[in-house]
Amino acid sequence: MISVHPDFQRHHLGRVMVTQGLNVICRKGVGDAVLFVDESNDSAKKLYDSLGFRLEREDRLVRFVRA
Repeated sequence: MISVHPDFQRHHLGRVMVTQGLNVICRKGVGDAVLFVDESNDSAKKLYDSLGFRLEREDRLVRFVRA
């Protein structure tokens, strides 16, 4: 999981963390990566798009709470 505190957003830290993580797994021989992102997280979706990731499928999270 990657997250950037709001005080540090817009400093490209998410890009650094994602690209470094991808570099590490690539060196270990991993050829594919799958990302999960909340549909409301437009900045993350833009980042992943800029890195060449494309939407493959959409899943829906269903939450149950005790009333």
